[in-house]
Amino acid sequence: MAITASASSFFKHIKFHKRPRSGRGYTKICEFAAKFSITSRMLLRAGVCGEDEHEQTMLLHGLLWATWTDEYLRWDPSKYNNTRRITIETWKIWQPALSLYNSARGNSWYLHMGGLPASVNNDGKVWASGSFSFHVTCLFDFTNYPYDEQECPIVIADWVYDLSKVNLSDSSGNTGLNKPAVKLSYDPLDNTNTKRHVAGCWEVKDTWRRQCYWGPTGCKDEPPDSQPEWFWSLIEFGVRIKRSAPYFGLTVILPTLITCFLTMIAFWIDTISLAVATTVMNILLQGLYSWEFIKNLPPGTGGIPRIVSFYGLNLSLTAVAFILHVIIIYLIYILPENLELPFELTDLTERLKQMRPFKVKGFSFDPQK
Repeated sequence: MAITASASSFFKHIKFHKRPRSGRGYTKICEFAAKFSITSRMLLRAGVCGEDEHEQTMLLHGLLWATWTDEYLRWDPSKYNNTRRITIETWKIWQPALSLYNSARGNSWYLHMGGLPASVNNDGKVWASGSFSFHVTCLFDFTNYPYDEQECPIVIADWVYDLSKVNLSDSSGNTGLNKPAVKLSYDPLDNTNTKRHVAGCWEVKDTWRRQCYWGPTGCKDEPPDSQPEWFWSLIEFGVRIKRSAPYFGLTVILPTLITCFLTMIAFWIDTISLAVATTVMNILLQGLYSWEFIKNLPPGTGGIPRIVSFYGLNLSLTAVAFILHVIIIYLIYILPENLELPFELTDLTERLKQMRPFKVKGFSFDPQK
């Protein structure tokens, strides 16, 4: 009965739903620190290497831990059975209205902090966490495909209160310890797997964290000197990913080199008809193979991938080789057999001997010298 009465008196004393403020007529800026984690349940969707490349979005599942001080949630432990910490449902206390500012969906922009009960100390210190599934917008550049690296930011801010009321900050600043934690293994407690950051065909290389203040002049790292009501406090978490293509050399580079060799070997074949057949087969092979390859390429944002340029150059040179062989066949057909070509074409090496660069001592076109 004494505990029930103490609890009833305690909850009557605490003001749960008021935003932290201090003093009459004075509004205090609520300092709000946030940490972000990608755990084993926060896998980058395997489809990120499929349709998400066309949408330029990334699906992230995550947890966010937040802490702030609420002066309305303070009490004297000696008056309440030496109670120094309580856990309470987050909807019963004030919490910031965090939202995703670069959401790619209309139904996944709000960050709910009600996944677990909040922990409140007698000095007003509050700890809370929330889970989310965010579709974030990214700007992909596939110029270096398939060795490209992409970055996806996750911009979080309070959409209700400006900087004069809520500041998303952290006393430790933008240090490495504040970067998002990544855990992409099936067992989050297993530390023996060294390559744990591969999801689908992407590998998570790094993460970052940045705090800035968005206002009329853009997003600045330094807080404004005056008029905080004109600014909003933003926290940007980010993920840097790199495409994992271990079989690219075997499935793409090697066939391309083989077609290059077929293009050159056509000029070494004495039988002109066989050379033309080899070139035609090479063109068909490149066309069929490159069509299947290009269908699987990501959209052409940014520059043209180097492998595509190499494919185009190889196919163009093969087409030129085919045209040359066709012209040679045509000339053989229309020209008489006893035609004598001029000296300038038949004895090209003799003409080169007359040029100064080829008069160097020890340099000769004669194999007997």
